[in-house]
Amino acid sequence: MWRWVSGLAWALENRARVAEAQGDRRLAAGSLRELAQIYDLRLGRSAEALAVLERSVDLFHDEATQNDLATLALRVDRPSLARRALESILARSTGTESAEKTAELRARLGRACELLGDTAAAIDHYAAAFPLRRLDDDLAVRLEALYRHAQQHRELGALWAVRAQVLVHAGRPEDAAALHVKAAGMLRQSGDGPGAMTQLSAALEVSPRGAMAADALTALATLAVDRCEPKVAAENLARRAQLETEKIQSAKWYFKAAELVRGSEDELSYVNLALSCDADLTTARLRRAALLETSKPELALEDFESLLKLQASIMDADGHVVAKNDLAKRAARAAASSNQIEAEKHWLAVAIDLAPDDMDVQLHLADLYRQTKDQSRLVGVLEKLWPRLTGDARVTARRECALLSLQLGRHSEAIDALRSILSDGY
Repeated sequence: MWRWVSGLAWALENRARVAEAQGDRRLAAGSLRELAQIYDLRLGRSAEALAVLERSVDLFHDEATQNDLATLALRVDRPSLARRALESILARSTGTESAEKTAELRARLGRACELLGDTAAAIDHYAAAFPLRRLDDDLAVRLEALYRHAQQHRELGALWAVRAQVLVHAGRPEDAAALHVKAAGMLRQSGDGPGAMTQLSAALEVSPRGAMAADALTALATLAVDRCEPKVAAENLARRAQLETEKIQSAKWYFKAAELVRGSEDELSYVNLALSCDADLTTARLRRAALLETSKPELALEDFESLLKLQASIMDADGHVVAKNDLAKRAARAAASSNQIEAEKHWLAVAIDLAPDDMDVQLHLADLYRQTKDQSRLVGVLEKLWPRLTGDARVTARRECALLSLQLGRHSEAIDALRSILSDGY
């Protein structure tokens, strides 16, 4: 077989030589083209095949031969040779060729220019081919890379947007949505907020619950914040929350929505949604307690009590640790506002245990015990309180502690108070 192929190659070479000697350049060029095919496809001698094709083109400018030359040149990494051949074909075109054929020629010429490092020319040829080859993934990827390299962001965004539309019609909605989102990011980067919003809306239209829907909604929320439209931003984050498969993640997105509309009538609704998904989301529970402290203190008290049962530190929405003694005081105030006296006493006592130096809380709790005639507990507060007071307040609290201690038979506490009174000269 090899001997037969070698013989065929010898015959073709001789025929080309004779034809050229006789002035038949067309026949000579055709023979050389056949010889090049034998060298390349049968004998694996691509370099020799390329040289033969160059001789053929020099003898007679045949488009098919130039096409073969360009194809082989690209394959063996000779882009300059491929470019010359393809430019020659393009220059000789009559305008009657099919659009598809011209697009293919442009795409290959763009590849040759890209390999030569001529980015501008490569972009021109790829861009000319793209409108007729919009489903050509390889062409789109190459043009995208060149736009990035040349930092032509607006053109890159337009490329993605057009290709996304084509992918929708081709039955590839997920791929289309991904390109819409990428186009939106590029448009926003170039300062075209409305254009970015259009692309993101298109992504959600073609794939409302697909893999890119969450990213699209998050980006829409960001754009709304940029436009100072927090209500719209919160609505998009709430839609984002609905896409999550895990309730804990949904809760976080609902709470982010709530933070965007802080102080509005919508905030509480989003906080409630967050807690319905994750009852252990402490930031949301703390915020709800704050929102209800005045309007519905009995419900605020429930949230404060839930928080105070936790062993871990409690963080607010800004990431700051909330002191538990402050929470206990707020719980006591909520209890007072909802006429839950026993709960108020309890949480004031807890606040004192957490912060023994808080004199104001101790004085308040003492007043509350007086009002409810809870003498036993009042003495317990007074015996710790009076030694830290000064002036008339100290005198009054000490005398009260001594009298109540005597009445209750708590003689040791009474003796301490009475000794102090005597030592002061009373």
